[in-house]
Amino acid sequence: TRDTFTINFVCDPNSHPGSLKLVREDLSTLSSHVVHDVLFEFSTALACIPAPVDCRIADSHGNEYDLSHLARDEDDSPWIPIDTDGGTSRKFYINVCKPLPTLKICPVGPLGACGVISGKGFNLGYMQSSPQVADDGSISIVYRNGDKCGDSSTYSTRIVLQCDDNPGSPMFDRQDGCEYAFIWRTSEACPIRKVKGENCRVRDPKSGYEFDFTSLKNRDFAITSNKYSYHLSVCSKLKKNVCNHKNEESVSSCQVDGNTHKIAGLLNQMLTFVGDQIILNYTNGETCHKIYQRSTVISFSCHPDKHPGVPEFIKETPDCTYLFNWPTALACIPVKTTSCSYNDGQGHSYDLSPLALDSQNWEVELSTQNAGKRFYINVCRLLVQQGGSWKCPSSAASCMKDGDEYVSLGQLMSGPEREGDTLKLQYTSGHPCPGSSYNRSSIITFKCDKDKVVRDTSASNQTQPELRRYSDQTVIKPVWL
Repeated sequence: TRDTFTINFVCDPNSHPGSLKLVREDLSTLSSHVVHDVLFEFSTALACIPAPVDCRIADSHGNEYDLSHLARDEDDSPWIPIDTDGGTSRKFYINVCKPLPTLKICPVGPLGACGVISGKGFNLGYMQSSPQVADDGSISIVYRNGDKCGDSSTYSTRIVLQCDDNPGSPMFDRQDGCEYAFIWRTSEACPIRKVKGENCRVRDPKSGYEFDFTSLKNRDFAITSNKYSYHLSVCSKLKKNVCNHKNEESVSSCQVDGNTHKIAGLLNQMLTFVGDQIILNYTNGETCHKIYQRSTVISFSCHPDKHPGVPEFIKETPDCTYLFNWPTALACIPVKTTSCSYNDGQGHSYDLSPLALDSQNWEVELSTQNAGKRFYINVCRLLVQQGGSWKCPSSAASCMKDGDEYVSLGQLMSGPEREGDTLKLQYTSGHPCPGSSYNRSSIITFKCDKDKVVRDTSASNQTQPELRRYSDQTVIKPVWL
């Protein structure tokens, strides 16, 4: 005889705080009394089990964003926001799209953010909801349900990312009750741009890294799906007799059914880079259904263990376009970044991210007695790969050119650390050191000099690294003022 109202909470990582809808309403009459039995469904990210979320999002204007390069893995160091609120004994750790790497001082679990306040670690919110894009293009990430705050609330974290020309570092903005707010101006928060490249190469506009698929040229790849076989060649023509056609010299994609061959696309060497995919289109194939021309779309996706991998047939669209996915290491961007800020936990923060370059590298040339040696360095990120005779390994953050030889002087492992009155950045696991069991490494020491202002790489008063000490064949130690 009593009314019943039931609310089922359903996980929806894209719905925050959520939306309520009526699922069912049953009415019954008992002794002239109307009884309601009503079922509601509440879709909300708060009902999701904390876990990694999708880093790719889109706004209402169709712009796409990809924050995956900001996600720190378990074996990486987390992002340490700059905190300019001097005199406060605290330090923050945050991550994007993935739970924080394990930290001894922070609570266990899939946390999105952690705060160390007066020596004690607090959960500042779990990762449950996907990033959201506002009308102004800024991206918000919210972590909720952290440790208890006061008598009736819990800690939460809000990170607002804004598009900028530089990689940037997260910065503490304010505390609003139990919520900690951070602002992050970074190039990773800018809309994805579509870029085209020629000769089977294309450059990522964010990192400057050039994808090169020329190693796949002049090879035929055969894929079988149901009754059809498909023959593909990358940026080159298929071998003779694979696809019989009067214009055989320019055929790069062919569908085969027994003795029947259909041209599915002609030669093209222009690659398109969109987000984290490289796309190769072959068009102007044979007529299909009397109105369409057959075409082929190959989407190369990053898979570090596939060298070079093989294409996989996905489907044929109604307009006779053959879709393939190709997982390969050739589509991976070896652009690793790390937190470029340092917080001593006593109210002093340092940010070196303006020194991180995304289109070129810092260069240091030795004095005349060591002519021929040149050093290339980047800060908190891998070296930007260059054209021409450049041969620095893609995994290096520091590299030496000695004549025609390029030697890795270390890979990116961790962010800056404080050492006395300087900041120290160390790159390790470079190329083996001759006559030793050690690998080469680099130590960059940053010293405060208020007259050196970071502006752009061509400015006359631009800060520059100076090679002050060459200690041995293993460790290179530039000093940066």
